Amino acid sequence: MQSKVAVIKVDPQAQIKEIYDPIEDAIGMLGNLFDRCPDNGTVLLKPNYGAARKETDVNPVVTHALAKILVDNGFKVVIGEDPGFRSKSGYEKWKRYVFETTGLKEYMDSIGARVVELRSGNHRTVKVTDPLYFREIEISDYALDVDMIVSLAKMKLVNICSVSLSMKNLKGVMLPDWKHKFHCDSLYQGIVDLNKTVKPHIAVIDATFAFDQVAGKAFPVGLLIISNNCVAADSVCARIMGLDPAEIEYIMLAEKAELGTANIDEIEILGEKLENLVGKYKFSKPVNPFDYAEKSNGDIEIIQGNPCSACLNELGNEFRSLGKYREKLKNITILVGPNAEIPDNDRHLVFYGNCTRKYANKENYINGCPPGRVSAGTGSLKRYLARRGSPLLNK
Repeated sequence: MQSKVAVIKVDPQAQIKEIYDPIEDAIGMLGNLFDRCPDNGTVLLKPNYGAARKETDVNPVVTHALAKILVDNGFKVVIGEDPGFRSKSGYEKWKRYVFETTGLKEYMDSIGARVVELRSGNHRTVKVTDPLYFREIEISDYALDVDMIVSLAKMKLVNICSVSLSMKNLKGVMLPDWKHKFHCDSLYQGIVDLNKTVKPHIAVIDATFAFDQVAGKAFPVGLLIISNNCVAADSVCARIMGLDPAEIEYIMLAEKAELGTANIDEIEILGEKLENLVGKYKFSKPVNPFDYAEKSNGDIEIIQGNPCSACLNELGNEFRSLGKYREKLKNITILVGPNAEIPDNDRHLVFYGNCTRKYANKENYINGCPPGRVSAGTGSLKRYLARRGSPLLNK
C-alpha cells in the first residue's frame, strides 16, 4: 500500500465541529482509511496525554472530534493512555486532569465512546519479530486485542529523538516501568520494536499547537497531519518542522525495518503543499548534550548510568542556556542516571538529577526529576554556577 499523508489547515482555536469536517475531508482524500477494520469493529484511539500539561498534550478538541468520527463510522471506540507517572499521587493528578479538566470522560460518555485506564487493565508479554533490541515487550491487552489503532500524537520537537510524533506516541500502551526501560536501555530501537509489535493503522498528528521543548513553549501552527502510515506521517511532520528525517535515527531504523518510507518522493502528500510549509514555522534546533561534550575538547565529560531521556533532554537545554559559563567549564564530569559511578580520576564531579541521589551528600549534587526548568523546586546547573563560587569554572 502506498503511503499517503494528508496535511490539512485548521484554525488553532477551532472547536469540535470545525475540526470534525477537515478530518473527514482528509479521510476522503486518503481513501479506504478504515478498510483494515471490520464493520462494527473495535478501535483504540490512543491520544498523547502523557504529561498532563496543556502545552505538551494533544488538543482535547482534536481528540473529541476524531472520536466522534470513529463513532459515526460505526466503530466501537475505546480511548486509552498511560502516562509515565509512577507514583500513585502523580497518576491520580494526571487522571483528574485528563478525565475531568479536558472534558474527556464527559464528552466520550455523551457520544457512546469508552474511556479506559490502560494501567489498570491486563498486560501481556509479546515476542518481537526480528527485534532490534527488545526480544519481548509487555503491552496492554487493549492495544493487542482491538481491530484497529489510531495513534493521535502532538507535534513536538524534543532534544533526545529530535521529534516526538506518532511512532513514539505508542509508548503509552506500556506500563511506566517499561517506558523507563525504553528510555534507559535503547529508546530508538525500542520505538521501532514496539511499532513492529503493535502497528497503528492510522496516524493523526495534532499541530493545532506545536510544542518546542528547546524554547519551552507551544505556538500555533494550525495543521492536522493524517496518514495510513506512521513512518510517512512522522517524516512529513519532521520536514514541516525544518528537520531532515534522514538525520532522525528512529525514523531511519523504522524505514530499514520496512515499517514505512521516509522518502518524501515516495509519499503522496495531499492537501497543503509541503513546499509552502517547510521553513514557515520557526522551530528550534534540537540540543543534544553529547554534542556540547564533544565540542568541549575534553573539558566536559558525561557518564551515563542508564539515565532516562528526561534528564538528557534537560541537560541539553541547560548547556544551551549556560552562555558565558559554558566556555568556562573546565575538567568536569557530569554523572547522570541511577547506575552512574564515580570515575577514578581527579576531575570535578557534578551529580545530575534525583537518580544520582546516592551522592546527595556531595557538594555538586543537583536535584530534580529532571533538574532545570521543567519541575518546580528543582536544582539547575546554571543556577548552581551563578550562585556559588564554583571550582567548576575557570576564572
